[in-house]
Amino acid sequence: MLREDAGRFMLRKYLSDKKIPWQRRRRLGIAVTVNTPTASFLTKMGKMQSAGCWLCKIAREARGESTDGLADETHGHINSAGCEGMATTVTAASHSIWRHLYDSIHAAQKPKSKLRFVTLDKESNMSTLWRRKEFLRICSKEELTEKAPDIEVTIPVKKSQETRYNLDPGSFFVNRFWGRQPDGVTINEPLKIVYILEFKRSTDRDEGFLEVKDAEANEQHKSIIGALKAAAPEWEFEHIKFLWWVTADRWLRATCTPSSKSLIYKKVKKTSFSPIM
Repeated sequence: MLREDAGRFMLRKYLSDKKIPWQRRRRLGIAVTVNTPTASFLTKMGKMQSAGCWLCKIAREARGESTDGLADETHGHINSAGCEGMATTVTAASHSIWRHLYDSIHAAQKPKSKLRFVTLDKESNMSTLWRRKEFLRICSKEELTEKAPDIEVTIPVKKSQETRYNLDPGSFFVNRFWGRQPDGVTINEPLKIVYILEFKRSTDRDEGFLEVKDAEANEQHKSIIGALKAAAPEWEFEHIKFLWWVTADRWLRATCTPSSKSLIYKKVKKTSFSPIM
């Protein structure tokens, strides 16, 4: 509540804005005061026996899995992809927001811009991207296949990937690399710059949420950026991350790397996105 541009002033501004439907303002008030009637809250009030998430429980029962060790059902949990019962819905909502933002960036492109948006229709994995001529002009698929495993082996194998790893450890890391899927890719061929775009959604309840999501995005595309730099040293590869969160107000933050410059945009429609345009 004391953070700059995200505290009492912004909250008061949002809650007093009559143009915003009352239901939305009411939900925000409930979320900020931690009074959402979730299992966690109702258990503290003595109205429920367990704080375990019933949405996760239903999802596990449908898969025939154990319902032991359920996560606490909090406001943040049921609004995140970490909730097994809400993961599909939350992910779809996140993708919808990103596609709208991505299309808005493309629409704001200046007429003389040399930037080419190559994933406007849908997201593509690395294998699909490297079937296109503009990517083969950066480096060959063989060159990337040679460089990628050196970086992939430094990234831990997730529990969900263990079965595939055990079946064929030799080809697992190469296949994992080619299956990686950036949210967006843009190319400036005259300047030999490729921008890897990543969109993250988060709650701003914890003060260090920006650093956490930034680290997640860096780890997620560590092998893509690293392999590309090794295979095509004459090109530049920049990782641009967009983090969206709402609690105090609807704000969008874009952090551009490798520069340390951070940009805060209040409304997407009025944004010029000058770092990549």
